[in-house]
Amino acid sequence: MRILIDYLLWLAFTAFYFVCGLAYFPQTDHRLLVGLSILSGWLTAMALVLLWKLKNSPIRKPAPAEDADSNDKAKYPGGPANHFVGLIADGGWLSFHPDSLVFKPHAINFPRKEWSIKYSDIADVQSGPMKNLIIIAKSGASDVFVVNKKQKWIDDIKHRMQSA
Repeated sequence: MRILIDYLLWLAFTAFYFVCGLAYFPQTDHRLLVGLSILSGWLTAMALVLLWKLKNSPIRKPAPAEDADSNDKAKYPGGPANHFVGLIADGGWLSFHPDSLVFKPHAINFPRKEWSIKYSDIADVQSGPMKNLIIIAKSGASDVFVVNKKQKWIDDIKHRMQSA
């Protein structure tokens, strides 16, 4: 059935392009118009069928539902932040969990990669230029976040590091 619909779509576009060709180019050889109409109709129908198949593809699945507790902003306070990974910044939410600092990127980021570090694994928290917050791990790795109220973030993280 699907092939019949594709065929009818191709025929409809071919006829449409042939009529348009006759209207706009009445002096042109009809054999040339038929050939161009067949080619144009096939390309248009193929593009529409591919778009339809991509839109309804089983590969495009909705994002998995996340744990309701992990998104509870009242339970895990924090704030909006951008996490720099190389030269690219992922927007998301940086939050304080009981034993770690967790960054969850927005669903529109690709690839979507969460980040976390235990308070006991943080060596230092530094203030970078402008709104940059630099978190240095005991392993030597450093992560840069852009946050509002940077000094409050530094104080809160250092307080949790001492408690850990």
